[in-house]
Amino acid sequence: MASDRSRELTSLVDGLIPVVLADPRIRVLWIEGDLPDEVRRPYRELDLRMAAMDPDFAGLVADHGAILSRVAPVASHADEDADFEGKRCKATLASGARLVLTLERMSLVGKRSRAEVVPIVDKTGRFRTILNRTGVRS
Repeated sequence: MASDRSRELTSLVDGLIPVVLADPRIRVLWIEGDLPDEVRRPYRELDLRMAAMDPDFAGLVADHGAILSRVAPVASHADEDADFEGKRCKATLASGARLVLTLERMSLVGKRSRAEVVPIVDKTGRFRTILNRTGVRS
């Protein structure tokens, strides 16, 4: 049986889908991990990624906290810079479940190597192709 934390993370991912589909700035939503079990349900922790086109990136960075709060109660979060000009938000939900949301620029998505990836929303229709060029395994 899935724990409360796992259920909350699953609910967050499911709740983000309509939010991402309605937000024209977000081009892709995906989950990353080092191992296959890290990107599959039931989730213990989440490494979520969102990508936006360069002109929309600053607006997405400014609004990411509100986006998360629309789908789950965020108890705390801390932002930091991420590689390739990205932004990372480490959040803890009300249940104690932890997640990382990293915001990336679409122009730089194909520049870094990734181990395990599960696309959730792909408005570009070419996200998997971009990742295959970098040797993604999943």
